[in-house]
Amino acid sequence: MALLHIGWVILNLSLAISLFIVSYRNFRGFSERYGSLASIVVFVLVASMCQSPAKQENKSPAGQYEHTVAFSGQTSHWSASHAIVLLDWPTLELNQGIYLTHPPKSDSVRIASQTFLTGTVVGVQWKPVTTFVDLGADKRIHYSASGVLEWRLLGLPVYSQSMSFEGDQAYNPDYADLSARL
Repeated sequence: MALLHIGWVILNLSLAISLFIVSYRNFRGFSERYGSLASIVVFVLVASMCQSPAKQENKSPAGQYEHTVAFSGQTSHWSASHAIVLLDWPTLELNQGIYLTHPPKSDSVRIASQTFLTGTVVGVQWKPVTTFVDLGADKRIHYSASGVLEWRLLGLPVYSQSMSFEGDQAYNPDYADLSARL
């Protein structure tokens, strides 16, 4: 899969560079033929067609998870974060970030989680569907995540690949610094 991703990145970059070169040559020829004012008008018309998507209301994005669980034995404030590698290719990683926060004088822990891509993400886009994290009584962090990995060519989706991940990792609830124990 890693070799496929490297080829996909090279294909995307070469098509983007070729498209830029062809557009530049055509625009330069149009400018020489019809003049600067007509070229500016055409450029503004083409640029106005490239719109950003409409702004959406601020809401929790899909794939972002938050909840609170009972946790006793600590009276001080602490927080910890941990990234679990769900998919590991030489050029790309899919991670699930887990963030634990224990407020002072509280008997609960706030858990937040989200999934994200790192590395060379040219030509692919991760669309999270769900993510879940729980602190179990068996001293383990149980996690799951699912989503769609879109393979894109010049920003247009070509193939969608559904993916699901789940597992667990040990944690030690007796220490305030969980980041060193995860």
